[in-house]
Amino acid sequence: IPLRRIQVERDDLLRAWPDAVWHLETPSTHASDCALLLVVRACHEDGIKVLLTGEGADELFAGYDWYARTHAQWRKVRRLSRLPWPFSRLYQRRWKHWKALPHPGVHFREKPEMQRRLMAAVGAETESRRLRYQERVASVVPPEDRAVLVLQMDNLTKYLAWILRRHDRLAMAASIEARVPFLENDIIDLALHLPVHLRLHRGRGKWALKRLAETRLPRSIVHAPKKGFPVTAGHWRGTHRLLLDDALVPDLLHWTRNATQHVLDACDRDPMLSYQLVSLEIWSRLFLRGQQPADVAEELVALDVS
Repeated sequence: IPLRRIQVERDDLLRAWPDAVWHLETPSTHASDCALLLVVRACHEDGIKVLLTGEGADELFAGYDWYARTHAQWRKVRRLSRLPWPFSRLYQRRWKHWKALPHPGVHFREKPEMQRRLMAAVGAETESRRLRYQERVASVVPPEDRAVLVLQMDNLTKYLAWILRRHDRLAMAASIEARVPFLENDIIDLALHLPVHLRLHRGRGKWALKRLAETRLPRSIVHAPKKGFPVTAGHWRGTHRLLLDDALVPDLLHWTRNATQHVLDACDRDPMLSYQLVSLEIWSRLFLRGQQPADVAEELVALDVS
């Protein structure tokens, strides 16, 4: 199938935004949702009915940069914790808490009291799952390898689930079946039993997978810097004006007039805050007010974003 470049205007992305929210049935949390919808629609126009996606490869073969950071930080702290006292004092304390909660992204991980409060309040299931994984693979050494494995298992059961749901709903919106060959049971079993150095090689993820890909693809493609599906903030700049006048979100969240103005000012400075709040407003208009996606799309296009 010949590849072609899809030319998309800003208005096309804005019009696809309510459609994406409609098919997701939740507020969009990722700015590429509308772009992904346009891509699968273009595939449908070209007569394509099935797409193969690479979802799962990063989780199974440690492709995300946070795996390398986790491995490097665990290795550093483990080594420094073995220095003679008093040089090792700080790292011994940190090592003690990291063994209980091993992921650098967790807030207050070195304050056990605050950690327990947060787990009980907002993340009990997530954090208890990580601890259960940690116990199940306690025999894996060195500890930095174990930390990466726990993080991979956690991403497979939580982060990947969101990605798969997103891709499935948006692909089916264009009558496209998105298949995930990396998530076959045999491949999952193979990947999770590979030594970590075959997943992470000198801080570079998916090493074994890339070596295999070199037999089929140019090295410039295989070893190109990793990037997601980037969409510039320019395509939704100024759309937070949808939160003015007849908006639903300020009433739902009980904002005062002053609070609403403060949020709008913050949206000018923070594009992702703007995107998420506008997505919530779009969802509210579709599912609470009963508007049609095409009508909300025209409201977005008609906004004065200058």
